[in-house]
Amino acid sequence: ARPQLNAHVASCKDSHPLYHVLKHGVYRERLAETVTDSIRALLLELAGYKVQVFEFIGGEHTSKNVMITAIREKDDQKSILDHDETRKKYQQRIQEL
Repeated sequence: ARPQLNAHVASCKDSHPLYHVLKHGVYRERLAETVTDSIRALLLELAGYKVQVFEFIGGEHTSKNVMITAIREKDDQKSILDHDETRKKYQQRIQEL
C-alpha cells in the first residue's frame, strides 16, 4: 500500500491542502509509513483480531520502530467483516484512501 500512497502524495498539486506540508520527501515517507501501519492495524481489527501497536525500539536508534501484533479472537465472535453492510462501508473508505 505504501508505494501507491507515496505516489499519490507526490502527485498532489500545489492546490492540495497537504502539498506544502509534505513538500520534502522525508515527511512524505514518514506520513506514508504511519498511514500504512494504521491501515494494517485497522484491517486486522476488522478481520476479528485483537491488535496492539507499540514502539519496540527507541526512536533514537531507528525511525521504523512500530510493531503491530494481532491475536485472533475467539472463533464464536463474528468479525465485523461478517456483516455485509459494514464490510461495504469499510471497502469504500479504504478505496477512498
